[in-house]
Amino acid sequence: MRRTLEKRERRLIEWLLRNAATTPDAASLLDAVAGLHVVDGCACGCPSVDFEVGGQDAQASIIADALGTSPEGLPVGVLLWAKEGRISGLEVYPFEDAERVGLPDPEKLKPVFGLGEV
Repeated sequence: MRRTLEKRERRLIEWLLRNAATTPDAASLLDAVAGLHVVDGCACGCPSVDFEVGGQDAQASIIADALGTSPEGLPVGVLLWAKEGRISGLEVYPFEDAERVGLPDPEKLKPVFGLGEV
């Protein structure tokens, strides 16, 4: 499943790094976004993806956290993960049972513990 980022994914990740960072060094990863390659996706049908460094395992940490609404109008959470100083995953999860949930627009999100605009 190796592919480059879609424009919507890139825009969302850049927004998360700028507006919903949970660590002060998250913004230093902005330059790396253009080089991300998706290597895996979630089997449940959500738009969560893993990048080259191995995904959201025990050694990965959350570097951005936001809440908002999916294109279907469902409440969702969005997490950006990093491992070994590199972005490792983008996770989108619904709070309600949903057969499918789409990638939210940044305009529909609010940071949970964000450090603010960089």
